[in-house]
Amino acid sequence: MYAGADGNGQTTSDGSDACALHTVAAWLLLSAPGMRNQERMALAQRLGQAELEMQKAMLALDGNPAARTRLAEARGEYRAAEQQALRVLGAHAALEVIEQLKAGP
Repeated sequence: MYAGADGNGQTTSDGSDACALHTVAAWLLLSAPGMRNQERMALAQRLGQAELEMQKAMLALDGNPAARTRLAEARGEYRAAEQQALRVLGAHAALEVIEQLKAGP
């Protein structure tokens, strides 16, 4: 999906300049401890694809009802992807705290 994803002007494979790292959730995915790379990449790709679709919908917005519907659907998918990423990150953070508590002082 992404040719690069460092937030510094990298482009997607279709040539657009969308980057998942413009969101807090995507940035956290890259720095989250304890996550497997496969998990991290799947969440980042979903979030990045949702952001790309939202940007495409914004560009195509011409005032007609179909364009507004497409934008609303793209925003909904983006929110869902971001919430999934944050839930996973929260679960990993909670597990880390529990493991630290089990280890004791």
